[in-house]
Amino acid sequence: MKVGFIGVGNIGKPMAEQLAKPPFDLTVFDVSAAATAPFAGSARIAGSPAELGRHADVVGICVRHDADVTAVVTAKNGLLETLQPGAIIAIHSTVRPATVRTLAEAGMAKDVHVLDAAVSGGPAGAVARKLVAMVGGEAEPVARLKPMLEAFSGTIIHAGGIGTGMALKLCNNLVTYMQLQAAIEGFGLAAAGGLDGKVLRDVMAANGNLTTAMGQYLDFCNNGAKQLGEDGYWAFKDATAGLAEKDLDFALAFAEDVGFPIKGTEAIRQVIRTGLKSR
Repeated sequence: MKVGFIGVGNIGKPMAEQLAKPPFDLTVFDVSAAATAPFAGSARIAGSPAELGRHADVVGICVRHDADVTAVVTAKNGLLETLQPGAIIAIHSTVRPATVRTLAEAGMAKDVHVLDAAVSGGPAGAVARKLVAMVGGEAEPVARLKPMLEAFSGTIIHAGGIGTGMALKLCNNLVTYMQLQAAIEGFGLAAAGGLDGKVLRDVMAANGNLTTAMGQYLDFCNNGAKQLGEDGYWAFKDATAGLAEKDLDFALAFAEDVGFPIKGTEAIRQVIRTGLKSR
């Protein structure tokens, strides 16, 4: 299978690494030459999305923002300039469902299938081939995409039509950030009240309140500065806060599109940066 992968950063790199081995013929592209350098010898390195499109039947995209996804698909030297009819573009980036639908319409004009294939599980999940992939699109191209998804996913969920996989991811992320805010406030209140945070953690683990995301976040707060240094620790927290704000903004936009109020999410959106950037 001739596959392409655009965006080989924090999570895209381990995803693409799973495709840099048989039965895949991999081509990669990233705006950073340093990001693609590790693939020398195991994959073809393209100079643009259009060049990558000449060598791929299926392309995964894992870049940062809606505008970045739109650019690699539709801009000058974008994928739609060179992909052949019947090709598939899978959007792994977390974007607005409306963005996926707009790009799918642009793809239809070239007989290219644009699907949403949002993923959850982070870099560790990609390395372990245990990502959860949430896919939106018609059954036939989804079936053709499945071998690529299986290379880095443990669970593949076909959510429905175009945009539904991304909507599912936004709903999932919304719950995660609400849980993290609950942990931030619960442990903060415990500390302010003179309680031992370890005891609260033991209670939450025993009664099922401590989620995996909460545990990972608390461990990072305790050990991150030692592992990354102070500057790296705070840079990571700042980046995490930025992703949280983006994802919550997208969830709020989706809620507005479908006419469902999510007042708790509105409140958490206002305080999540302060919470995530606290010690």
